[in-house]
Amino acid sequence: MNAKQFEPLWAVNVGGAAYTASDGTRYDADDPSIGGELGIMDAVKGSQDPDLYRSYRIGDLRIERELDRGRYDVTLHFAEPEQIHAHERVFSVWLNGEKRVRDLDVMKSRDGKVISALTVTVPAVVVSDGKLVIEFERGVRDPLLYAIVVRRNIPRDDDWELVWKDEFDGDSLDPTHW
Repeated sequence: MNAKQFEPLWAVNVGGAAYTASDGTRYDADDPSIGGELGIMDAVKGSQDPDLYRSYRIGDLRIERELDRGRYDVTLHFAEPEQIHAHERVFSVWLNGEKRVRDLDVMKSRDGKVISALTVTVPAVVVSDGKLVIEFERGVRDPLLYAIVVRRNIPRDDDWELVWKDEFDGDSLDPTHW
């Protein structure tokens, strides 16, 4: 495999201008056809790309993008801009007619921290008709979105080998590794 296989095919800075992230990902400027209302946030925690989280869209969101038939990994960027508690904003995400992110609660996922970045990657989204469709379903309060990245899905080869891991199942960390 080469690095080019892992490069994004499409990325968009939802609500914002074109942007190049610290990892080199080039995000297109916002596409108003996504829908919803534009939102602005002053700062975000937990991201090496805070400018990516300055703008977002909230409300009735739907994204369509023409893509070749195949399998794709779709990464969605979120943060909670309001001072709310867990369970006060919950929504689901449908990809090509299948609910793939169920009852997302950004606050709960970020241990109750507001203005903290959260990325969710949905692997192996099948595009069979030449179009990727992403729809957001309101649960409690309106859904929101900061950015999208789409990459080709690279299936794991059977000959991949795990070269290192560390389990965090004890009461302390191994100081020789951490």
